Amino acid sequence: MLDELASLRKVSEFLSYLNDTDLRSLRDELVEVRVDPGETLMAVGEAGDHAYIVLEGRLATLVVREWGEERILEEIGPGDLVGEVELLAGGKRHVQVSALEACRLASLSRDGFVKLFESRPEIWHHLSALAKSRLCRLQLSTQLIRLLGSTGMSDVDPLGALEAEVDWLTFETEILSQLEAQVDWLTLKRGETLFRQGDSADAAYVVVTGRLGVAVESIEQGERLINEISPGEIVGEMALLTDTGRSATVYAVRDTELVRLSRSVFGRIINRYPRSMLAITRSIIDRLRKSSAEVRPASHIACIALMPIEASVPLTEFTRELTTALATQGSVDLLTSDMIDEELGRPGVSQAAENEPANFRLVQWLNEREEAFRHVIYQADQNWSPWTERCARQADQVIFVAEATGESRLRDTEQRIHNLQGNNRQRSSLVLLHEPEVNRPEGTARWLKERKVESVYHVRRGNSRDVSRLARILAGNALGLVLSGGGARGWAHLGVLRALEELGIPVDMIGGTSVGATLAHLPAQGLTAAKALEMIRHGSRRRLLDYTLPVASLMAGRTVTRVIEDYCSSLDIEDLWLPCFCVSTNITS
Repeated sequence: MLDELASLRKVSEFLSYLNDTDLRSLRDELVEVRVDPGETLMAVGEAGDHAYIVLEGRLATLVVREWGEERILEEIGPGDLVGEVELLAGGKRHVQVSALEACRLASLSRDGFVKLFESRPEIWHHLSALAKSRLCRLQLSTQLIRLLGSTGMSDVDPLGALEAEVDWLTFETEILSQLEAQVDWLTLKRGETLFRQGDSADAAYVVVTGRLGVAVESIEQGERLINEISPGEIVGEMALLTDTGRSATVYAVRDTELVRLSRSVFGRIINRYPRSMLAITRSIIDRLRKSSAEVRPASHIACIALMPIEASVPLTEFTRELTTALATQGSVDLLTSDMIDEELGRPGVSQAAENEPANFRLVQWLNEREEAFRHVIYQADQNWSPWTERCARQADQVIFVAEATGESRLRDTEQRIHNLQGNNRQRSSLVLLHEPEVNRPEGTARWLKERKVESVYHVRRGNSRDVSRLARILAGNALGLVLSGGGARGWAHLGVLRALEELGIPVDMIGGTSVGATLAHLPAQGLTAAKALEMIRHGSRRRLLDYTLPVASLMAGRTVTRVIEDYCSSLDIEDLWLPCFCVSTNITS
């Protein structure tokens, strides 16, 4: 077998890296395997504990399209290596490999790989490039099908179906071979800009993993998000087709992998396969329809990163409670560094650096998890690490978790995250953990002094109501209650609050104007309707109606102001259990 492997070095990229000493070191690690025509060597989802070197015959990497058809993605011949991706990056098999003809293979175990790397570390880099190339090919094929596949398969008339199928199969084969040689792979970290409004257009881009934001800028409104681009979608093609400047700024909402199609490559695709314009045109029309709407697109808070501001924060306990509560709002997956290392079967894979093949595999695996679940919670490590940084880059919203009784100064982890956020396009909030017996939060203002966060949430440990409220807010299913003005009629709000309690409808955030603002702070403090009524009755013993000359109002309001000062002067609005706002108007100014 060693003589066969040595003779195949002339045609094998992998074997060309191995010298005679390397081959002899593998003598006891190689086992001959035979596969019959049509037999499956590797199946999707099975454990990947061996790689194979083809001695004789041909194998094929197969992918299954959405319409159920198996397609050959790559043929593997003598001297080629297959199955190395899972040994390098961990995880289960992600493609099917079957025999096109009778094959003889040399099977190499994971232990054999480890020995080889220990003796020749430089081989790691060669195999890393090979593994990433194969993963990129699979991703590119998948996203091309998402972008253009319906053009060739589902939108044809029955009489032209056979011709269209042949055309599509030729298209995929030719385009893949051309793109592999001519396109550039581009990685954007969260917050980085792909191009800016007004820039000249030199390329279009296909999103492979991650997500992009599309924003337009005007003097009147500033920068405004109008759309988001998901995997399988193309962006930048409109400027190429119209030969104009970029109509919007596009940036990475998440860490994103893209394929860059230069003007010349894009033009050749359109000229060679005009029917692909149908799918591209549909994409443009759909994007224009969304951007013409005056309503901002729904915010995707699917991925939530939980960050302890210091190692002493009981993050695991809080994460477990939030995961349980969030599960009532839809499917949820919790990811920690230890869980990922165990799932992918490789210690330390969660901490993979960007230049490792494990990184590309990890990103692919994370995106698969995000597609499978409505929400994904990324629990950061207790101290700063590559996984903690990845959590921030993968997240739609970062939530810093702190103990309310701790020091409020800005910590190293927070500063690092703020540096990553750069342009502040990423949402961030603060959760303050309180002891179960705490009656009312205090001193929240000191936490906000050095921080720029969107919201502050108060959560008592072990309090299911507090955690459930936060889960509904994060899921976009919170119930907000706004109490109106109206003088004496405003007291009727107490009846509304009581009715909501009786119906079991929780209020997650509250606000009000005029007398409504006066009442809103009561449930925001955590008071029930009965307790609020008792407080109002006590305060109403004095005369509330201080009539005045009705130039602007029937009442002067001095007495009501004194009542408000009696009950609210010691309160800061951020020291309330519920997020709360109030509106008042100075009529004279």
